[in-house]
Amino acid sequence: MSNSKEVIDPLDWEIIEKLREDGRSSNSAIARELNITEGTVRHRVKRLTEKGILKISGAVKPGYVEKELLAVLGVSISESSKLRTAFEKITKLPEVRTTFITSGRYDFMIVVAVRGNRGLINFLTTSIAGVKEIVNTESFIVLKTDNYWI
Repeated sequence: MSNSKEVIDPLDWEIIEKLREDGRSSNSAIARELNITEGTVRHRVKRLTEKGILKISGAVKPGYVEKELLAVLGVSISESSKLRTAFEKITKLPEVRTTFITSGRYDFMIVVAVRGNRGLINFLTTSIAGVKEIVNTESFIVLKTDNYWI
C-alpha cells in the first residue's frame, strides 16, 4: 500500500479507458482515437506502468484454467493495528489474486486461485496459516463467474 499518490490527469484516464476496452490496442491506434501523438501515449503508459498505477496483462476466465479452483475468503485479524501488516503479507501469497480491505464482518476479502480442493486445503493450512495476524477465515467456493478473469 503506497502512501504517495501520483496525479492522474484526464488524458491519463482516457488512455487507461482505451486500454481497458482493449489491452492490445497499439499506442498509435490510441493516439489516433484521442487526437494526440503516439509519443504522448507511449510516454504516459510507460510512466503509469513504472509508477505501479497501470498493469497490462492477459487474463483468462477461471473456467478455462485447468484444475483451478477459485475461492473467496473472508478474513478476520486479531487487532486493527495489524491491518497494514496483514494486508501486505496476504497480498504477497502466490495463490492470492485480489485482496480487499473491507468494512463489516471481515477485515479482508481475498480471491484465491488454487489447484482443486487439495490446493485450497494446502492454502488454508500452510500459506495463509503463516500470517499470524489472522484469527479466522471463512471460505466461499466460486461455482461460476462470467465477468471475473484471472
